[in-house]
Amino acid sequence: MNWNKRTRHFGDVIEGETLSFTFLYYGDKEYEKHSVGCGCITQHDWNDNKLTIQWKSRDIPTHALQQGDNHYQASKTIAVFFKDKTIVRLYLKAVVYEKE
Repeated sequence: MNWNKRTRHFGDVIEGETLSFTFLYYGDKEYEKHSVGCGCITQHDWNDNKLTIQWKSRDIPTHALQQGDNHYQASKTIAVFFKDKTIVRLYLKAVVYEKE
């Protein structure tokens, strides 16, 4: 299947930052639906073979802060389902740093 990207790595971001990206689908399979794996994906719309996502990075987990870490690796998954039963997984990634 043809996509502009299947993974979007935002690099280093600050906790609480809102990130946006649009995945473009160039194939000919018929879209059925999509699902997101996290409530931190605050917007997700499919329109005209484009899946636009907004993701709000979460705060550094307490256990990480207690261990002295000021960042964590974040990865979120979006599943796109097509009518022929094909499923494609798209990924959002970032290294999330503590706000100073």
